[in-house]
Amino acid sequence: MPTRLRWDASMLHRGWGRPLGTPWTDEEANREDLEEREGFESHEGAATYPIDWEKARGDESDEYDASGPWADWEGHMDEVAARAVVLPEDVAGLLRQLREGLDEIVGDEPLVALKAVGELEAIVASAGPLAAACATGDQIPVPRVAEALGMTEKAARSRLVHYAYLPR
Repeated sequence: MPTRLRWDASMLHRGWGRPLGTPWTDEEANREDLEEREGFESHEGAATYPIDWEKARGDESDEYDASGPWADWEGHMDEVAARAVVLPEDVAGLLRQLREGLDEIVGDEPLVALKAVGELEAIVASAGPLAAACATGDQIPVPRVAEALGMTEKAARSRLVHYAYLPR
């Protein structure tokens, strides 16, 4: 009988996702072991998907139907994006143009792309610490920062610290 594991989209959000076909050991797949791991939480009412590891590990693992979990994950990411702050259209447009411009030149003119990336780093080194200082100075709670940036609280704390200590 194949090992079965209850999986829900909250696991992927918490870093539990593994590419399909990357097997867990039987010990790792043990449900009791999974529940003991720090940070595991199955959300009330969340859809669950039993994983048949024999099929998932087999020669045809790329044909294993993971559409349900992926649809849940995409829905979750849409919800996260809806709660995040929205960039002003002019800023979003500039960033989009910048990304497209870099994508166009990076292969043909890597030195020009590196020069542009250096300029971006200088902008981040100037604006990042100021933005982090304003957020922490205004005492915006980390959960609000995380929600606004569309990330976990741990990632938000890390970003604030990273920007606060960037060399100028």
